[in-house]
Amino acid sequence: MGNNVQKTRGEIADEVFYSIPPDKERKKMSPRELAKLLSECKKDSPKYILLEHELNIRIAQVQARPVYFSVLMTIVGIILGWLLGQWQPL
Repeated sequence: MGNNVQKTRGEIADEVFYSIPPDKERKKMSPRELAKLLSECKKDSPKYILLEHELNIRIAQVQARPVYFSVLMTIVGIILGWLLGQWQPL
């Protein structure tokens, strides 16, 4: 029984009717594997839309990493600027 017991009806229907991999499998796949599966799908099919969405999420996560770093550096710069502005030589 194992994993099949915990699947929802929607997940089972996705696997049977559209041959869409379950969430856990998709999350473990590399972007290359997702792209390969996506290229094998018919455009605008449920499988294509879901895999494209998953791939877009991963691309957005990769693109967001530098933004987080720049926000952190901006905050550090603001704090240092404020500290230097408050400092008065004797």
